[in-house]
Amino acid sequence: MLIRNAILTLACLIFTSKSTAFAQNKNISLEDIWLKPALIPAKAPQMKWMKDSKFYTESANMEKAFYILKRKTQTGQLTDTIYKNPHFSADEYEFSQDETKLIFQTQTSKIYRYSTKSNVFVADLVKKTLVSLLKDSLAQVAYPSFSPQSTKVAFCKDNNLFIKNLINNRLDTITKDGSLNKIINGSSDWVYEEELDILKAYEWSPCGQYLAYLKFDETLVQTYHLQMWDNIYPNLKPYKYPKTGTANAKVSLYIYDLENHAETLIAQSFPEEIYFTHIEWFGKTSNLSFQTLNRQQNEWSIFHVNVENHKVSKPNLILKEVVETYHAFAQKVHYLKDKPCFVYKSEKGDYNHFYLFNYLSFTQNAWSEGYFQADELINFNEKNKLFYYTSFEKSPLEKHLYQCDENGKNKKMITQEAGLHKISMSEDANFFIDSYSNTETPHQYLLKSGKNLKTIRVLENNYLLKQAVQKYNFAKKEFFNFKTPQNTELNAWIMKPAKLNANQKYPVLVYVYGGPNSQTVLNRWEGKDFQWFQHLVSLGYIVVSVDGRGTGGKSNSFTKSTIKN
Repeated sequence: MLIRNAILTLACLIFTSKSTAFAQNKNISLEDIWLKPALIPAKAPQMKWMKDSKFYTESANMEKAFYILKRKTQTGQLTDTIYKNPHFSADEYEFSQDETKLIFQTQTSKIYRYSTKSNVFVADLVKKTLVSLLKDSLAQVAYPSFSPQSTKVAFCKDNNLFIKNLINNRLDTITKDGSLNKIINGSSDWVYEEELDILKAYEWSPCGQYLAYLKFDETLVQTYHLQMWDNIYPNLKPYKYPKTGTANAKVSLYIYDLENHAETLIAQSFPEEIYFTHIEWFGKTSNLSFQTLNRQQNEWSIFHVNVENHKVSKPNLILKEVVETYHAFAQKVHYLKDKPCFVYKSEKGDYNHFYLFNYLSFTQNAWSEGYFQADELINFNEKNKLFYYTSFEKSPLEKHLYQCDENGKNKKMITQEAGLHKISMSEDANFFIDSYSNTETPHQYLLKSGKNLKTIRVLENNYLLKQAVQKYNFAKKEFFNFKTPQNTELNAWIMKPAKLNANQKYPVLVYVYGGPNSQTVLNRWEGKDFQWFQHLVSLGYIVVSVDGRGTGGKSNSFTKSTIKN
């Protein structure tokens, strides 16, 4: 009924406004869409910030070898070849904290949608050595990570958690009860991966003496059999998949003491049925923070645990937030280094906003407020006391980067270009990469200064794509909003053929997704779906997209209005 009313509302708009096109050349064909690489947006090289943000690294395959290259951030000038190997190519690499070692992941294979496992090698840049993490170089492991002191590597294999000592090559088995479809240690189950964005379910303490990890007991979770079409006859892959109202995995949080080879149970998800939505260590000493969410998802809490001289305190409830509907986001809070405070995003009002919370005095103050959705905390510049965050303040159709001081004052919108902005900022906030696009501008990758906020250089502007698009008769995407009979205002866009006859009927394709907090009506450059819509328009179709109730970018009363519906 909602979509039908939307189409009726659109009728006047369709026949009273003119259609426009980017060019007057030719209509796009299916062959153009699926066979021409010129219409695929180019990406900037993947940059990894170094501790000294004046430099970054990138990987490259060239001259029949795999390279890790070090470049100047300001200019992109090559300053050093950190690593070169003609015998393999890595899918991913990670520096140790002191930047003297590298973890390489190769021959990566998928587990679920995002989770992976790989063959893992460790390179010592000082000794100029490369060794397999395990004796069997073909053995695949998941989520390898260096200890803060760069002397050990933790990883998951066969549902167990291990630590490899890089000094004496000793391999310590942290857990032994891991078993397929029964017990998982240190990595997540399907629910945590898909719904909470958690893959690696363990964290090193800053001192490197402790490891916090989650244990998943899937014994009571029912089994789903998925057909795997890797041959002409499918194979059945059984995995634990809880459905609505059925049992979730029982999850336990432990702290493992590396020196005493002992573990301490911190908290469990049962019998109350909670999720552990985030675990992290903070401060210079060994303080563990973990977050929980009840299964109804309306009660979110933060707990602290102190570990000192191998003694573990009981969890201390620091903050609890209860809402009438549900908490939509699993979040990482930002702990300040010089104050007993953290920044978190609250969902208790009609709009999500950031709060600075003092965990000693249990006081807090909001430093983002207004009738808009705050989105993501990007960074905090400890030296200049400046916060960087993204929000939908300008429009529900656009996301921008903002800056304010630690009291939430002197707010400034940094990104001026219209569209949807994604930010990657160096740890010291001296530089950031602004990746953005809008309906008429394909993806731009700009390196900007965190000091004067100006563009330093363009990493990729997709000039060739822009030129390729100009050859086609592309209809303009027109944004508008309208009210339903229930007086709910909805955002939408429409694309129309170049010449419309008011006496003629036209087929209409309505494109919706409608998932919680999702959006299809955004000021961004679209991919092949958009090109297919253009193909339909050239055939005489009208294409419309509407963000219905429950979608994102607007108030919580709008986004969460579909609960239990």
